[in-house]
Amino acid sequence: MTLNEQLETLEIFVESADELVNSSFLKQASNGGIGTSISTPDGRMLAFDRTGPEHESVKALLLTIRFFCQDNETSIRNVAGIVANMSVADTLKNQFSTSQAELNTYLDGSPSIGFPSGDGAATNREIFETFLYGTFAHANREKRRRVKAWRQQPYFNDLRAVFDRILVEFVRAVAAMSNTCQKIREDAPK
Repeated sequence: MTLNEQLETLEIFVESADELVNSSFLKQASNGGIGTSISTPDGRMLAFDRTGPEHESVKALLLTIRFFCQDNETSIRNVAGIVANMSVADTLKNQFSTSQAELNTYLDGSPSIGFPSGDGAATNREIFETFLYGTFAHANREKRRRVKAWRQQPYFNDLRAVFDRILVEFVRAVAAMSNTCQKIREDAPK
């Protein structure tokens, strides 16, 4: 890949990251917050309501997030390889790889809420991928069935709120990687 092609890939990465940062999802998450609330609408039954971005905003965000996850030229993994092989300062390479590692550590970490054994998810990545591929993209049958089973549980809205928080963290990490890509582009020979 030529330097111009590498820089073009970084430019696409930055543009896609800007879409995430300026998304209606993030605006709604910032304005309305993310979480769950408990109410008793009929005076007897507890209802667990989710607060967070609207379904359409989540879908729109995920359309762009998929560019960073799928094995294509602008995926995080492929851009990491490009950055690692470029003739740029090691500090920039380290910034990108650190942001990538922090995202992976977060995704592989335990969710902020506990679930009954076998009913929930062991990692944030599992929640992310189950909702992404079970509800919003590709309709993976196994993941779709899992989301349907989760919907029957009283903690479903807690899971959705965790998913929303995972998306916010994903955007934060991609924005950090994008900042590094922008610095590399600015420092590149003209």
